[in-house]
Amino acid sequence: MSADDTPNDPGGIDEDGIELKDDADSDGETDPTIELSQVFSEYEGEIRDAEHGGQAMQLALNAAADMAEVVAGLSDAETDQVQPMADAFLTDLADEHDSVRVGQVRTEFSNVIEKEERRQTLDAGDPDVFPALIEYRLEEVVKTVTTDQSSDEEATYTLKFDDGLELTVARGVLFDQQKLWERYTTATGKYPEMADPGQAWPEWVGQLIEPLEIENPETGQRTAAVNALWNTVKTATAYADAGDAVDFGGVWVDDEPPEYDEIWVMREDVAAITNRHEIEDRPLQLEIAARGGDSDGLPGDQVSRQHTVNGQMQTVWRLDAEFWPEPDEYIEEPEDAIDRVERDLDAADHDDEDDDDPIGRMGEYGGDPDEDDGENGGDGQ
Repeated sequence: MSADDTPNDPGGIDEDGIELKDDADSDGETDPTIELSQVFSEYEGEIRDAEHGGQAMQLALNAAADMAEVVAGLSDAETDQVQPMADAFLTDLADEHDSVRVGQVRTEFSNVIEKEERRQTLDAGDPDVFPALIEYRLEEVVKTVTTDQSSDEEATYTLKFDDGLELTVARGVLFDQQKLWERYTTATGKYPEMADPGQAWPEWVGQLIEPLEIENPETGQRTAAVNALWNTVKTATAYADAGDAVDFGGVWVDDEPPEYDEIWVMREDVAAITNRHEIEDRPLQLEIAARGGDSDGLPGDQVSRQHTVNGQMQTVWRLDAEFWPEPDEYIEEPEDAIDRVERDLDAADHDDEDDDDPIGRMGEYGGDPDEDDGENGGDGQ
């Protein structure tokens, strides 16, 4: 027996010039080059003897998948060493039958490696397909919905998983498997396999979250502005004349409360609200209309209208009295400036008459202390 034939021979060189090693290395693990060679040997003859092109192609794809599973578990350094060998084997297998396309075989090889690498990102015990993983890990869903009735803003869902992950997504993401998978993998670095849950995804995920869902209403920007307008009306002085409402700062009502049907709020009062809540007029008007707070005297969802008040055009917001609170005070005919001055003067005079002045009382009741009253033996004797 020559030295080359001894049992300790590492295996020599194969026909492609690739060095072959023992079936097992020093720690007992199978050498990947041996595994790749075994896969090649298993499929080489079957592909060559295939009865038709479809069978040959399927066998080649199976061989590529088996080789990929060998390579996928290796370190980067090991992959660099065996990748040329795998490429050579794939080319040789494609050459065994005219119907086998080497490009498709290599694509299958790459896809299986990618799939296997994604599976290796999962924690021990995790299902390796996305629907099963979500179902396995999901513990609670908090659905945040805006209180705005006219907004098309989507509800958001905070998905709480048992590993501590909290993922907040819009409804459009939650009910789209591809989008949710992308958000999940970006947040976790885990890459479960996409899979069909057995029914349409929106239906499946809706049934999954229903028993876990907690609703969290959130005051919307439009709702906050409506609340501010509500308080403005509630604390306002209402006038029977629109001109008085402009002059004195208040609201106009078309009849004495509670018989009135419509309230006019002046544009400057509304502007104070929209500026404070950083909202445009139109969204606030839509919210008022959606809640039924707009006047029946205007068509559709219109709320504001220009009217001539005190000879000038004024923009007013016309509101339905039935929806809004009753103003704090109603004045049918306010005093003019002259009347107020006269009233204030009359009040001042009245206060002077009632003044409890001790000096005045002395003059009225005590007399002059220097004057002799004849009873005390004064100088007049």
